[in-house]
Amino acid sequence: MNNNIVPICCVNRDGKVAGPTLWLLTVACIELQRIPLYFSVSGTGFLKGLNSMVESLKQAFPGRETVRAIWFEEDIFIEPNERNQNLLKQGFSKADENNWNLVSNYHLFMGTQNGQMKFTNSYFHKSPLMSYSDNDVRTLQPFDIVEMAGLGFYYGEVSLNYSFHESGGVNDVGADFWFHADHNHTLRHLPLSIQHWKPVVF
Repeated sequence: MNNNIVPICCVNRDGKVAGPTLWLLTVACIELQRIPLYFSVSGTGFLKGLNSMVESLKQAFPGRETVRAIWFEEDIFIEPNERNQNLLKQGFSKADENNWNLVSNYHLFMGTQNGQMKFTNSYFHKSPLMSYSDNDVRTLQPFDIVEMAGLGFYYGEVSLNYSFHESGGVNDVGADFWFHADHNHTLRHLPLSIQHWKPVVF
């Protein structure tokens, strides 16, 4: 398959996707004279969906061990503005030039306490295991290294022989965090304006 193709991967749990997010990602690829190819996998079980996506990529890129891909979750809404559009274009270009892996921060819903919804950031420190504070995120400069991150938005290397998993332990950070740890990714911050859509907008 053409090496100029950029897979845009979305594991879709409810049959919906944020249209502006897909549009921005597609435009960024086209402006860089790349060919976007959209992969969508849906079905029961998030872990199964993640592994089905890897299998789809493996079939589309026979003979390849890795591929550079855009990966986002269906409830990630990248705000459709000029700033985000420029960041995506510049970020993808710089990442390809330096073989970097990019992530962006978004909010994770952590439940309720005393009737109030609680959220945390999708960036985490490794030791001790704790999320970045809002101030930690604000002080990051573009392309600064991030210790750990979710897979809500990612651009970089994907191993086509990888199997997503969870540890099942009390402190399990989730399959998306293990993905980066198992790949030994060095993650770099792309400061996109992102909303995380669930039953409400986070």
